[in-house]
Amino acid sequence: YLKHRKLKPKSVETYKHCINTFLSDWLGKPIFDIGKTATFNRFLELTDYSPSQANLTLKMFGSIWRFAQVHYSTDEDPILKHNPVDVVSAKRGWNRVKARTRHLGESDIIRFHQAVLNYKNEKTLISSEAKNAVRDLVLFIMYTGCRRNEAQTLKWDSVDITKGEFIFIDPKNGDDHHLPMGNKLWEIMKIRHSQKESEWVFPAGKASKRGHLAGAEGLLGALNRDLGTSISLHDLRRTFASICDHLNYGPYTIKRLLNHRSGATSDVTGGYVQVSLRRLKAAMNDIEAVYAGEKEYFD
Repeated sequence: YLKHRKLKPKSVETYKHCINTFLSDWLGKPIFDIGKTATFNRFLELTDYSPSQANLTLKMFGSIWRFAQVHYSTDEDPILKHNPVDVVSAKRGWNRVKARTRHLGESDIIRFHQAVLNYKNEKTLISSEAKNAVRDLVLFIMYTGCRRNEAQTLKWDSVDITKGEFIFIDPKNGDDHHLPMGNKLWEIMKIRHSQKESEWVFPAGKASKRGHLAGAEGLLGALNRDLGTSISLHDLRRTFASICDHLNYGPYTIKRLLNHRSGATSDVTGGYVQVSLRRLKAAMNDIEAVYAGEKEYFD
């Protein structure tokens, strides 16, 4: 199924995690022997654990089931069973999951930023490209608002260290995303560039098969415990957007920074608004200044 769908690596990891974690006892069963009762009961069990995880896991299973039905049916011997996942919408409906809004509040912005700057782990003293990679990954997302996967998989050939600019190649919406660096991020990137040994901006070390970092759970876990916060990498993307909004940068500047489409049919004006790199850099510097306590949050 995964081979035929040609999914992105992150999607493949998500499928495998859901199956191996929440449907592991089904792995040895013929897929068409798994009926509506078992499917609905599993949905209820997972809902008690996590409503969003229940939705995701069962929808993935339904997609795999549908693929198997089409793939293995023939005109002579069609598979006429109904998809067992249909029972969820028929009997109860999918879980309603509120959109997440968590981000750093005004009182936490400076102290969280300072805690990230002061973070040290076992690689901090090692003079290699892995030095401070996790810390710098978190700062990168704080200073750019980029998506987690865009930051983790960023390569040096997408960075113009001379101009202080970078490009996210083929992110979520399919567009190449050009962005200038703020001055603080530029200094960090210059140090990282001077230490580079591989293609990755944030390498995981030679023992990693992936080659690049796959998160910052250790750092975030330690800081959340110490500061009493509960922040993820995606929450830092929301924080970036919130700071930009409070600084009164317009919606088109924010969309451009976050690489959200502006030219949708519901927003005709957005297709005409062009935001200069100079304005984007000004916004990046202002956001860095808010984190550093050099600029008021509501300026």
